[in-house]
Amino acid sequence: MIIKGVRLHPFSGIPDRRIEFEKGLNVVLGPNEAGKSTVFHAVQTVLFTPARIGKKLFETGIKRFLPAGGGDTVRVTVEIVENKNSYVLERSWGAKAGSELRLPDGMIVTDDEKIQSTLLPLLHANEGTYRSVLMVYQTGLRRTLDELKTDYRQTVFTLGDILRKAVLQTDGVSIDRFREALQKTYDGYYNHWDERLSQPEQGRGITNPWQTKVGHILRAFYEKEELKGEYERAVEYERRIDGINKIITEKEEEIARKKIFLEENEPLYEAAKEQKTLIDIEAKMNRLSEANSRWPVAEDGIRKAAEALSGLEDKKKKLEKEREEYGREVANRALRERYLAVVKRKSSLEKETQNLMDIEQIDRKTLDLLQRLVNEKENLLGRISAGRLSVSLTAKREFTLLVQKGLKPAEKLKVDAEKPVSFDAGGRIRIESPDMEMEIVSGEASDRALLEKLKKTEEDIEGLLKKHKIDSFEDAVRINSEYEAQLDRVQQEKVLLENALNGDSFEKLTEEMEEVGEVKQTREEDIIIGDLLEVEKKITQEDGKRQALQDELKQYEKDYGTQQKLLLEVARAVKEHEDLTRKLKNLPALPGEIADPMEFVADYEKLKTELGDMSNEINTLHLKRAEIEKDEPETASEEYATGLASAEERYEQTKKKAEAFLRIKLLSEELVTKLDSATYRGIEDKLEGYIETMTDGRYGKVAMNESVPEGFVTQGGVFLPHDLLSAGTRDTLALALRLSMAEYFLEESDGFLLMDDPLVNMDPSRQKKAAEVLARFAEKRQLILFSCHPSHADLLGGTLVSL
Repeated sequence: MIIKGVRLHPFSGIPDRRIEFEKGLNVVLGPNEAGKSTVFHAVQTVLFTPARIGKKLFETGIKRFLPAGGGDTVRVTVEIVENKNSYVLERSWGAKAGSELRLPDGMIVTDDEKIQSTLLPLLHANEGTYRSVLMVYQTGLRRTLDELKTDYRQTVFTLGDILRKAVLQTDGVSIDRFREALQKTYDGYYNHWDERLSQPEQGRGITNPWQTKVGHILRAFYEKEELKGEYERAVEYERRIDGINKIITEKEEEIARKKIFLEENEPLYEAAKEQKTLIDIEAKMNRLSEANSRWPVAEDGIRKAAEALSGLEDKKKKLEKEREEYGREVANRALRERYLAVVKRKSSLEKETQNLMDIEQIDRKTLDLLQRLVNEKENLLGRISAGRLSVSLTAKREFTLLVQKGLKPAEKLKVDAEKPVSFDAGGRIRIESPDMEMEIVSGEASDRALLEKLKKTEEDIEGLLKKHKIDSFEDAVRINSEYEAQLDRVQQEKVLLENALNGDSFEKLTEEMEEVGEVKQTREEDIIIGDLLEVEKKITQEDGKRQALQDELKQYEKDYGTQQKLLLEVARAVKEHEDLTRKLKNLPALPGEIADPMEFVADYEKLKTELGDMSNEINTLHLKRAEIEKDEPETASEEYATGLASAEERYEQTKKKAEAFLRIKLLSEELVTKLDSATYRGIEDKLEGYIETMTDGRYGKVAMNESVPEGFVTQGGVFLPHDLLSAGTRDTLALALRLSMAEYFLEESDGFLLMDDPLVNMDPSRQKKAAEVLARFAEKRQLILFSCHPSHADLLGGTLVSL
């Protein structure tokens, strides 16, 4: 089938125009805004968009094509030819919507569904295939791979079915749809179910259930768990009701028994109560009698305790005074020891001071002065002796010379005739003979001032030595060292004395010693303290006795006031005892098993109290039972147990069905994988042939995911995914894929393919190769290309349609 022509009357910005196409390659050329996209959309719309559509589809698909001048209807007519038979389809949308298909025999079809069913065998592919492969405009090439994986997945399935027909018989069953159905069934069973852990995904049990996409297993699990919870709540309710009913029954039975006991023993209780009163009166009489006899004893005891305490307090004061005297003597003893230490240090200081006065004294100042003069002398000698002089002479006759070398004393030198004499000296040589005087100097030795200064320095040194009666500088150093060592000893003794005085003066310490007087003899402190503790112990004991007696007497006064009033209380108690004794003679006697009337009365009254408490407990239990009954389940636990058993059985059966289906799915996938090993080889070979031609052999190996290429494999074996390729290379891959897929979809029919300019992003070399490929493709099928580049139109050739 090919498109013979298309008429837009009107459609978008074109009011009325017919465009004719030929078999083979057609290039629709026109500048931007000339209407290329309008023609493209007109063909696509008239073939696949029904005339009568909903408001939403009209707003998104048709409204944008309404005439700009304000028209409310768009209309497109397309003529298609199949085996020399002509079909004319006209559709209008908007205010005057309608469809009409004129068949080769002149018959007319107006129903959109019948029109589409008539066109489908002529088109050789469904709408999705045309939109994703056979009719793509503008940036469609670059989006090809992404759209085939998402929006047009069914197109890939259809291609897979076509390819499989070449390698196996499927009896009209689509394997890809079969796989999709398997996956759908699998998801229906296993949605949100963790097969490995055999539990809901993320552990979301019945308390936090999944709300959407709940698989059969999970639904059966939730039903089972919900019934299990209802069953457990029913069991718990019945357990609580049974428990509280049992307690109420036991309490009521116990109350009845106690009531009977109280009614039967009430006369004995009255007799025992009077008997208990008699016992209480007798106990009261004993207490009163004891208080009457103890009252004067307590008063006498308080008096005696006060006397004893008075004597003990006097003894304590004496012992405390003795302890104070001991403390003062201890302090005086320390003062005496300190005074003796100070006297000793003072004596040592006086001794070392006298030794300092007895030795020769050269202080540091004198020694420093002498040291400076000695250093200055050495410096002057060095300066004068800085230059070395050598003298050599030969006498014609024998004579004697007087020679002074440097600053040394002059010496006589005998000179023999014709015998050379040589000598040297530092800085200065003076030679005298009866006939002449000669002085030879070098450097600073010629400065008389230096010699004078040296002489003055030697005189100063000599004066200091004589003043201090010493022979040399070394003696001065030794004497100073001994002097300073002795001076240090004196200073040390002073420090020791000051430490011993501890801020006091020796005179003050002497006065304190005079005030202390002679040593006093005292007992040892531990003996004194021992006696003191013993006295304090006795005081505590006596005071305790007195306090206890005083408390006893205060209690009597509080209870009875005075001893006279106490005697009146005794008389009244005796009278009560006599009256009650007469009353008891008229009451029934207590049986022998009641040994203690007081205990019997206490037990009887305790039982009455318990009976009242138990009645309150019964009321509380009835209220509690009413609260529990508010949560009474609608069904008994036995019925829930039956339903739970059925739910558990359904759950296990569902799991078994799911496991059986999983085995079928795994086997099917394994089988289909084996069958598909050759299914996609055909399109892969065709695609690689196109790629190798258009890339001039640079790329030849394509990495496939079934019928969709994932990228290229370089000659070095490196995989390059399509999203990392350049725009031109991606368009080359997409163009090759579309041509390969088109060949399979159109099969042996001539068919048609609409495509926006595929050469835009390619370099000139690839454009040329792509043009050759497109031309070969157009030899068997109609190819309509849209372009705004005249150079591309020239390169492509074919029938030119200018806009």
